[in-house]
Order: sequence, then C-alpha cells, then structure tokens
Amino acid sequence: MTNPITDQIRELRHRLAADFDNDLDRIYADLQRKEKASGRVVIDLRGERVATDCQAMQQSGGGKLSPADHKSPPPLGER
Repeated sequence: MTNPITDQIRELRHRLAADFDNDLDRIYADLQRKEKASGRVVIDLRGERVATDCQAMQQSGGGKLSPADHKSPPPLGER
C-alpha cells in the first residue's frame, strides 16, 4: 500500500536529483544559494546539544499552573 504524500515526495526528490545529475554537491550548493537569496535567517543546529536528563514537566508539589506560569522557550536565534 502506498501513501500519496510519500509518492509525491519521492517523485520530487527524483526530479531534483535528475536536475543535478544525481550530484549531491551540486544539490547542496543550489540549496545554499537559495537560502542566501531568500533573505531569511538560517540557523545551524548541528552544534546544539539535546538534553538527555528527564526533568519533571510540572513544578514540584504538583500544583496547577496558571496561564501566566507557562513560558515559551526563547526563539532559536536567541538561545
């Protein structure tokens, strides 16, 4: 059984590869060029460390949190 979304992704991937003669260096260079041309901030997370310890998701005591207690993490560019 095939998934139509997966089929579309595979077709696009094969078309992209064919456009660059299956040369990953050329595909990567094109992606970098498009990133720079977009003017958007691109963040490199390769150096990020993922927390491996398990911390409680709730304040100690198990009390309910008010909406004001819920804090969003800082945007990726400000970490």
